[in-house]
Amino acid sequence: MTNKQKWDSVTEALESPQIFIDLSWYFTISAALQRRVWFGNYNRAMFSNMYVLFVAPPATGKGTAAREGAKLLNKYALPGPDGKPLIDPETKEPRMLFTVLPDAVTFEKLVHLIAHCTQTVNATPEIVYAHASAYFALEELSSLFRRQKAEDVCRFLLNMYDCVPFKYDTKNAKTSTIKNGCLSLIACTQLDFMRKAENDGLLGEGLFSRMLIAYAERTRQVRFHYADLTAEQLQHQKDLQLWTKELHKLYGQVQYDSSVHDWLEAWWKDEREYLAQYQDGKLAEYFSRRKDQVIKLAIAHHFSENLNLHIDLKSFEFSAGLTRDLEPGVVKIARRTGRNAAFPIHERLIAYCKKPRSNMEVMDFLSSELDLTESLNTLVQLQQTGRIAQQGDIWQATTQT
Repeated sequence: MTNKQKWDSVTEALESPQIFIDLSWYFTISAALQRRVWFGNYNRAMFSNMYVLFVAPPATGKGTAAREGAKLLNKYALPGPDGKPLIDPETKEPRMLFTVLPDAVTFEKLVHLIAHCTQTVNATPEIVYAHASAYFALEELSSLFRRQKAEDVCRFLLNMYDCVPFKYDTKNAKTSTIKNGCLSLIACTQLDFMRKAENDGLLGEGLFSRMLIAYAERTRQVRFHYADLTAEQLQHQKDLQLWTKELHKLYGQVQYDSSVHDWLEAWWKDEREYLAQYQDGKLAEYFSRRKDQVIKLAIAHHFSENLNLHIDLKSFEFSAGLTRDLEPGVVKIARRTGRNAAFPIHERLIAYCKKPRSNMEVMDFLSSELDLTESLNTLVQLQQTGRIAQQGDIWQATTQT
Protein backbone atom coordinates (compact mmCIF):
# COMPACT_ATOMS: atom_id res chain seq x y z
CA MET A 1 0.00 0.00 0.00
CA THR A 2 1.49 3.35 -0.99
CA ASN A 3 1.76 6.31 1.36
CA LYS A 4 -0.69 8.23 -0.80
CA GLN A 5 -3.20 5.40 -0.46
CA LYS A 6 -2.73 5.48 3.30
CA TRP A 7 -3.30 9.25 3.24
CA ASP A 8 -6.48 8.80 1.23
CA SER A 9 -7.60 6.18 3.73
CA VAL A 10 -7.05 8.51 6.71
CA THR A 11 -8.88 11.39 4.98
CA GLU A 12 -11.68 9.45 3.26
CA ALA A 13 -14.44 10.84 5.52
CA LEU A 14 -13.52 14.49 5.00
CA GLU A 15 -15.82 16.68 2.96
CA SER A 16 -12.91 18.69 1.56
CA PRO A 17 -12.46 18.77 -2.23
CA GLN A 18 -10.05 16.10 -3.42
CA ILE A 19 -7.58 18.65 -4.77
CA PHE A 20 -7.27 20.15 -1.28
CA ILE A 21 -6.70 16.70 0.19
CA ASP A 22 -4.01 15.92 -2.41
CA LEU A 23 -2.14 19.20 -2.10
CA SER A 24 -2.22 19.02 1.68
CA TRP A 25 -0.37 15.71 1.40
CA TYR A 26 2.31 17.01 -0.93
CA PHE A 27 2.71 20.17 1.14
CA THR A 28 3.31 18.01 4.21
CA ILE A 29 6.09 16.17 2.42
CA SER A 30 7.75 19.38 1.23
CA ALA A 31 7.55 20.89 4.72
CA ALA A 32 9.13 17.75 6.20
CA LEU A 33 12.11 18.07 3.84
CA GLN A 34 12.81 21.56 5.19
CA ARG A 35 16.00 23.17 3.83
CA ARG A 36 17.85 19.89 3.57
CA VAL A 37 16.99 18.73 0.04
CA TRP A 38 17.51 20.87 -3.03
CA PHE A 39 17.39 20.95 -6.81
CA GLY A 40 20.41 22.10 -8.84
CA ASN A 41 23.83 23.23 -7.72
CA TYR A 42 23.82 24.45 -4.12
CA ASN A 43 25.11 27.88 -5.13
CA ARG A 44 21.87 28.33 -7.10
CA ALA A 45 19.78 25.82 -5.22
CA MET A 46 16.01 25.57 -5.31
CA PHE A 47 14.66 24.03 -2.13
CA SER A 48 11.52 21.95 -1.83
CA ASN A 49 9.43 24.35 0.31
CA MET A 50 6.06 25.25 -1.17
CA TYR A 51 3.46 27.96 -0.68
CA VAL A 52 0.02 26.38 -1.14
CA LEU A 53 -3.19 28.42 -1.14
CA PHE A 54 -6.73 27.01 -0.98
CA VAL A 55 -9.38 29.39 -2.29
CA ALA A 56 -13.04 28.49 -1.80
CA PRO A 57 -16.32 29.73 -0.30
CA PRO A 58 -16.94 29.28 3.45
CA ALA A 59 -17.56 25.75 4.77
CA THR A 60 -15.88 24.07 1.81
CA GLY A 61 -13.33 22.12 3.86
CA LYS A 62 -10.28 24.31 3.22
CA GLY A 63 -9.01 24.33 6.79
CA THR A 64 -10.05 20.73 7.39
CA ALA A 65 -7.71 19.52 4.65
CA ALA A 66 -4.84 21.77 5.74
CA ARG A 67 -5.07 20.60 9.36
CA GLU A 68 -4.68 16.94 8.42
CA GLY A 69 -1.12 17.52 7.25
CA ALA A 70 -0.20 19.24 10.50
CA LYS A 71 -1.20 16.09 12.38
CA LEU A 72 1.66 14.31 10.65
CA LEU A 73 4.23 17.03 11.34
CA ASN A 74 3.59 17.76 15.02
CA LYS A 75 4.08 14.25 16.37
CA TYR A 76 7.77 14.02 17.29
CA ALA A 77 10.07 16.15 19.43
CA LEU A 78 13.51 17.26 18.27
CA PRO A 79 16.13 15.12 20.04
CA GLY A 80 19.31 16.53 21.52
CA PRO A 81 22.78 14.93 21.47
CA ASP A 82 21.75 12.70 24.37
CA GLY A 83 18.63 11.52 22.57
CA LYS A 84 16.30 13.38 24.91
CA PRO A 85 13.92 16.09 23.58
CA LEU A 86 15.40 19.56 23.41
CA ILE A 87 13.52 22.05 25.60
CA ASP A 88 12.70 25.51 24.29
CA PRO A 89 14.18 28.04 26.76
CA GLU A 90 11.19 30.40 26.39
CA THR A 91 8.19 28.06 26.40
CA LYS A 92 9.85 25.34 28.51
CA GLU A 93 8.15 22.87 26.16
CA PRO A 94 9.93 20.31 23.96
CA ARG A 95 11.00 21.65 20.58
CA MET A 96 9.29 19.76 17.78
CA LEU A 97 11.01 18.06 14.87
CA PHE A 98 9.19 20.47 12.54
CA THR A 99 8.62 24.03 13.72
CA VAL A 100 5.07 25.29 13.25
CA LEU A 101 4.46 29.03 13.44
CA PRO A 102 1.42 30.55 15.21
CA ASP A 103 -1.68 31.61 13.30
CA ALA A 104 -1.47 35.19 14.55
CA VAL A 105 1.91 36.75 15.25
CA THR A 106 3.53 40.17 15.02
CA PHE A 107 6.07 40.64 12.29
CA GLU A 108 8.91 41.15 14.78
CA LYS A 109 7.98 37.97 16.64
CA LEU A 110 7.73 36.04 13.36
CA VAL A 111 11.28 36.93 12.38
CA HIS A 112 12.47 36.12 15.89
CA LEU A 113 10.79 32.71 15.90
CA ILE A 114 12.36 31.60 12.64
CA ALA A 115 15.77 33.02 13.53
CA HIS A 116 15.73 30.91 16.70
CA CYS A 117 14.45 27.61 15.30
CA THR A 118 17.82 26.61 13.85
CA GLN A 119 18.61 22.91 13.55
CA THR A 120 21.81 21.20 12.46
CA VAL A 121 22.55 18.31 10.14
CA ASN A 122 25.78 16.32 10.04
CA ALA A 123 26.23 16.70 6.29
CA THR A 124 29.59 14.93 6.38
CA PRO A 125 31.88 13.87 9.22
CA GLU A 126 33.63 17.23 8.77
CA ILE A 127 30.68 19.50 7.92
CA VAL A 128 27.73 20.49 10.09
CA TYR A 129 24.92 22.18 8.13
CA ALA A 130 22.66 24.61 10.00
CA HIS A 131 19.24 25.73 8.77
CA ALA A 132 16.22 27.60 10.13
CA SER A 133 13.13 25.90 8.69
CA ALA A 134 9.51 26.39 9.75
CA TYR A 135 6.01 26.16 8.35
CA PHE A 136 2.69 27.97 8.52
CA ALA A 137 -0.69 26.20 8.45
CA LEU A 138 -3.16 29.09 8.37
CA GLU A 139 -6.92 28.83 8.56
CA GLU A 140 -7.09 32.29 6.96
CA LEU A 141 -4.31 33.92 4.97
CA SER A 142 -5.44 37.39 6.04
CA SER A 143 -4.34 36.68 9.64
CA LEU A 144 -0.75 37.09 8.48
CA PHE A 145 -1.20 40.56 6.99
CA ARG A 146 -1.64 43.21 9.64
CA ARG A 147 -2.03 46.89 8.96
CA GLN A 148 1.23 48.80 8.48
CA LYS A 149 3.21 45.55 8.37
CA ALA A 150 1.76 43.91 5.26
CA GLU A 151 4.59 45.18 3.06
CA ASP A 152 7.23 43.87 5.48
CA VAL A 153 5.50 40.49 5.73
CA CYS A 154 5.22 40.24 1.97
CA ARG A 155 8.92 40.96 1.47
CA PHE A 156 9.79 38.50 4.22
CA LEU A 157 7.71 35.77 2.61
CA LEU A 158 9.45 36.36 -0.70
CA ASN A 159 12.85 35.93 0.94
CA MET A 160 11.82 32.81 2.80
CA TYR A 161 10.28 31.21 -0.30
CA ASP A 162 13.52 31.71 -2.18
CA CYS A 163 15.52 30.73 0.92
CA VAL A 164 17.77 33.78 0.74
CA PRO A 165 19.18 35.58 3.81
CA PHE A 166 17.01 38.06 5.69
CA LYS A 167 18.16 40.68 8.18
CA TYR A 168 15.78 42.68 10.32
CA ASP A 169 16.77 45.64 12.50
CA THR A 170 14.28 46.53 15.22
CA LYS A 171 13.63 49.94 16.75
CA ASN A 172 15.36 48.99 19.99
CA ALA A 173 18.56 48.26 18.04
CA LYS A 174 18.25 44.48 18.27
CA THR A 175 18.94 42.60 15.06
CA SER A 176 17.58 39.25 13.87
CA THR A 177 19.43 37.58 11.02
CA ILE A 178 18.19 34.51 9.19
CA LYS A 179 21.01 33.11 7.08
CA ASN A 180 19.76 29.70 5.99
CA GLY A 181 16.02 30.27 6.31
CA CYS A 182 13.27 28.24 4.72
CA LEU A 183 9.51 28.69 5.07
CA SER A 184 6.69 26.43 3.94
CA LEU A 185 3.15 27.80 3.93
CA ILE A 186 -0.29 26.33 3.49
CA ALA A 187 -3.16 28.77 3.88
CA CYS A 188 -6.85 29.20 3.14
CA THR A 189 -8.82 32.18 1.95
CA GLN A 190 -11.88 33.34 0.02
CA LEU A 191 -12.30 35.31 -3.17
CA ASP A 192 -13.22 38.45 -1.24
CA PHE A 193 -9.79 38.54 0.40
CA MET A 194 -8.07 37.86 -2.91
CA ARG A 195 -9.91 40.85 -4.35
CA LYS A 196 -9.09 43.07 -1.38
CA ALA A 197 -5.46 41.98 -1.33
CA GLU A 198 -5.12 42.77 -5.00
CA ASN A 199 -6.72 46.21 -4.70
CA ASP A 200 -4.79 47.14 -1.56
CA GLY A 201 -1.49 45.77 -2.83
CA LEU A 202 -1.22 43.39 0.15
CA LEU A 203 0.14 40.54 -1.94
CA GLY A 204 2.17 42.46 -4.46
CA GLU A 205 5.75 41.89 -5.59
CA GLY A 206 5.00 38.48 -7.05
CA LEU A 207 3.81 36.64 -3.96
CA PHE A 208 0.75 35.16 -5.69
CA SER A 209 2.94 33.76 -8.47
CA ARG A 210 4.92 31.81 -5.89
CA MET A 211 1.78 30.15 -4.57
CA LEU A 212 0.39 26.89 -5.83
CA ILE A 213 -3.26 27.95 -5.91
CA ALA A 214 -6.16 25.52 -5.82
CA TYR A 215 -9.72 26.75 -6.31
CA ALA A 216 -12.89 24.81 -5.53
CA GLU A 217 -16.53 25.78 -5.26
CA ARG A 218 -18.06 22.85 -3.42
CA THR A 219 -17.24 19.92 -1.16
CA ARG A 220 -16.57 16.49 -2.62
CA GLN A 221 -19.22 14.87 -0.38
CA VAL A 222 -21.67 15.78 2.36
CA ARG A 223 -21.13 14.36 5.84
CA PHE A 224 -22.68 15.47 9.13
CA HIS A 225 -20.64 13.11 11.32
CA TYR A 226 -17.01 12.14 10.96
CA ALA A 227 -16.60 8.63 12.29
CA ASP A 228 -13.68 7.84 14.56
CA LEU A 229 -10.64 6.54 12.73
CA THR A 230 -10.61 2.76 12.55
CA ALA A 231 -7.68 0.75 13.89
CA GLU A 232 -6.43 0.41 10.32
CA GLN A 233 -6.67 4.15 9.67
CA LEU A 234 -4.90 4.93 12.95
CA GLN A 235 -2.10 2.63 11.85
CA HIS A 236 -1.94 4.39 8.49
CA GLN A 237 -1.68 7.74 10.26
CA LYS A 238 1.10 6.41 12.48
CA ASP A 239 2.93 5.06 9.42
CA LEU A 240 2.77 8.47 7.76
CA GLN A 241 3.99 10.22 10.91
CA LEU A 242 6.96 7.86 10.94
CA TRP A 243 7.53 8.61 7.26
CA THR A 244 7.89 12.34 7.94
CA LYS A 245 10.35 11.43 10.71
CA GLU A 246 12.41 9.49 8.17
CA LEU A 247 12.31 12.42 5.77
CA HIS A 248 13.87 14.55 8.49
CA LYS A 249 17.07 12.49 8.11
CA LEU A 250 17.60 13.28 4.43
CA TYR A 251 20.18 15.72 3.13
CA GLY A 252 21.53 16.45 -0.31
CA GLN A 253 20.95 17.43 -3.93
CA VAL A 254 18.34 15.53 -5.92
CA GLN A 255 19.66 13.65 -8.95
CA TYR A 256 18.09 12.48 -12.20
CA ASP A 257 19.12 10.74 -15.42
CA SER A 258 20.10 12.42 -18.68
CA SER A 259 16.84 11.25 -20.22
CA VAL A 260 14.93 13.23 -17.57
CA HIS A 261 17.17 16.23 -18.25
CA ASP A 262 16.30 16.08 -21.96
CA TRP A 263 12.59 15.67 -21.21
CA LEU A 264 12.60 18.72 -18.95
CA GLU A 265 14.33 20.85 -21.59
CA ALA A 266 11.78 19.87 -24.23
CA TRP A 267 8.85 20.26 -21.81
CA TRP A 268 9.87 23.76 -20.76
CA LYS A 269 10.18 24.99 -24.34
CA ASP A 270 6.67 23.72 -25.08
CA GLU A 271 5.31 25.04 -21.78
CA ARG A 272 6.70 28.53 -22.38
CA GLU A 273 4.89 28.65 -25.73
CA TYR A 274 1.71 27.35 -24.11
CA LEU A 275 1.80 29.95 -21.33
CA ALA A 276 2.24 32.73 -23.87
CA GLN A 277 -1.53 32.58 -24.43
CA TYR A 278 -2.02 34.30 -21.07
CA GLN A 279 -1.22 37.83 -22.12
CA ASP A 280 -3.42 39.29 -19.38
CA GLY A 281 -1.12 40.89 -16.82
CA LYS A 282 -2.73 39.15 -13.87
CA LEU A 283 -2.60 35.69 -15.39
CA ALA A 284 0.91 36.22 -16.71
CA GLU A 285 1.93 37.01 -13.13
CA TYR A 286 0.16 33.96 -11.68
CA PHE A 287 1.84 31.57 -14.11
CA SER A 288 5.27 33.21 -14.27
CA ARG A 289 6.87 30.63 -11.97
CA ARG A 290 5.42 27.48 -13.49
CA LYS A 291 8.88 25.92 -13.76
CA ASP A 292 9.64 26.48 -10.06
CA GLN A 293 6.31 25.04 -9.00
CA VAL A 294 6.78 21.95 -11.14
CA ILE A 295 10.22 21.33 -9.63
CA LYS A 296 9.02 21.70 -6.03
CA LEU A 297 5.94 19.57 -6.61
CA ALA A 298 8.00 16.86 -8.34
CA ILE A 299 10.31 16.72 -5.32
CA ALA A 300 7.32 16.38 -2.99
CA HIS A 301 5.79 13.68 -5.19
CA HIS A 302 9.01 11.68 -5.26
CA PHE A 303 9.70 11.81 -1.53
CA SER A 304 6.10 10.99 -0.70
CA GLU A 305 7.04 7.40 -1.58
CA ASN A 306 10.86 7.28 -1.73
CA LEU A 307 13.78 8.00 0.56
CA ASN A 308 16.48 8.08 -2.11
CA LEU A 309 17.70 11.26 -3.81
CA HIS A 310 17.22 9.98 -7.36
CA ILE A 311 14.04 11.32 -9.00
CA ASP A 312 12.59 9.58 -12.03
CA LEU A 313 10.54 10.99 -14.89
CA LYS A 314 7.13 10.07 -13.52
CA SER A 315 7.41 12.64 -10.71
CA PHE A 316 8.05 15.45 -13.18
CA GLU A 317 5.26 14.22 -15.45
CA PHE A 318 2.94 14.16 -12.46
CA SER A 319 3.82 17.68 -11.32
CA ALA A 320 3.57 19.11 -14.84
CA GLY A 321 0.13 17.54 -15.20
CA LEU A 322 -1.12 18.75 -11.82
CA THR A 323 -0.13 22.36 -12.45
CA ARG A 324 -2.14 22.20 -15.68
CA ASP A 325 -5.10 20.75 -13.75
CA LEU A 326 -4.97 23.70 -11.32
CA GLU A 327 -4.92 26.22 -14.15
CA PRO A 328 -8.69 26.58 -14.80
CA GLY A 329 -9.27 27.42 -11.15
CA VAL A 330 -6.65 30.16 -11.24
CA VAL A 331 -8.25 31.57 -14.39
CA LYS A 332 -11.58 31.69 -12.55
CA ILE A 333 -9.96 33.52 -9.64
CA ALA A 334 -8.39 36.06 -11.98
CA ARG A 335 -11.71 36.61 -13.71
CA ARG A 336 -13.60 37.01 -10.46
CA THR A 337 -11.23 39.41 -8.74
CA GLY A 338 -10.46 42.97 -9.68
CA ARG A 339 -11.43 46.57 -8.95
CA ASN A 340 -15.20 46.18 -9.36
CA ALA A 341 -16.53 46.55 -5.81
CA ALA A 342 -19.94 45.20 -6.89
CA PHE A 343 -18.53 41.92 -8.16
CA PRO A 344 -19.13 40.00 -4.90
CA ILE A 345 -22.77 41.00 -5.17
CA HIS A 346 -22.85 39.64 -8.72
CA GLU A 347 -21.46 36.34 -7.52
CA ARG A 348 -24.01 36.04 -4.73
CA LEU A 349 -26.85 36.87 -7.11
CA ILE A 350 -25.73 34.20 -9.58
CA ALA A 351 -25.54 31.64 -6.76
CA TYR A 352 -29.02 32.73 -5.63
CA CYS A 353 -30.35 32.26 -9.16
CA LYS A 354 -29.10 28.71 -9.53
CA LYS A 355 -32.78 28.04 -8.93
CA PRO A 356 -35.32 30.05 -10.95
CA ARG A 357 -36.24 33.31 -9.19
CA SER A 358 -39.02 35.74 -9.93
CA ASN A 359 -38.22 39.35 -10.78
CA MET A 360 -39.65 40.40 -7.41
CA GLU A 361 -37.41 37.93 -5.56
CA VAL A 362 -34.33 39.13 -7.43
CA MET A 363 -35.03 42.81 -6.78
CA ASP A 364 -35.69 42.07 -3.12
CA PHE A 365 -32.40 40.14 -2.93
CA LEU A 366 -30.50 43.14 -4.31
CA SER A 367 -32.32 45.82 -2.35
CA SER A 368 -30.09 45.69 0.70
CA GLU A 369 -26.96 46.20 -1.42
CA LEU A 370 -27.97 48.33 -4.41
CA ASP A 371 -30.45 51.05 -5.27
CA LEU A 372 -32.96 50.57 -8.11
CA THR A 373 -30.70 51.92 -10.86
CA GLU A 374 -27.71 49.87 -9.68
CA SER A 375 -29.88 46.74 -9.48
CA LEU A 376 -31.15 47.19 -13.03
CA ASN A 377 -27.63 47.87 -14.32
CA THR A 378 -26.40 44.73 -12.56
CA LEU A 379 -29.05 42.58 -14.22
CA VAL A 380 -28.28 44.07 -17.63
CA GLN A 381 -24.55 43.51 -17.23
CA LEU A 382 -24.94 39.90 -16.11
CA GLN A 383 -27.43 39.25 -18.89
CA GLN A 384 -25.13 40.71 -21.54
CA THR A 385 -22.18 38.69 -20.32
CA GLY A 386 -24.25 35.52 -20.50
CA ARG A 387 -24.12 34.73 -16.79
CA ILE A 388 -27.84 35.11 -16.14
CA ALA A 389 -30.90 34.84 -18.37
CA GLN A 390 -34.48 36.05 -18.17
CA GLN A 391 -37.56 34.26 -19.47
CA GLY A 392 -40.70 36.25 -18.83
CA ASP A 393 -40.70 37.15 -15.16
CA ILE A 394 -38.11 34.53 -14.22
CA TRP A 395 -34.34 34.95 -13.80
CA GLN A 396 -31.95 32.00 -13.73
CA ALA A 397 -28.19 31.56 -13.81
CA THR A 398 -26.94 30.07 -17.07
CA THR A 399 -25.29 26.68 -17.24
CA GLN A 400 -21.93 28.24 -18.15
CA THR A 401 -21.62 29.79 -14.71
